[in-house]
Amino acid sequence: MGRVENRGASPRFRGGPPDSNRLTRRALPNEEVVEITRAQRGTSFDPKVVDAFVKVRKDLEVIQREYVGN
Repeated sequence: MGRVENRGASPRFRGGPPDSNRLTRRALPNEEVVEITRAQRGTSFDPKVVDAFVKVRKDLEVIQREYVGN
């Protein structure tokens, strides 16, 4: 795992967020994004960030439905 100052404040995915549509792929369902994030906890993603993300994910989904309409 990288040094503390190299850790992102949010889970980051190459190619953009997997829960948004791109020209080359369809968006993944939220549940699948959470599974990927949990699976990469401690390798690709800082464990503390993943824990915080999972803790507030239901709130994030409410915001997503309100503003994006999913």
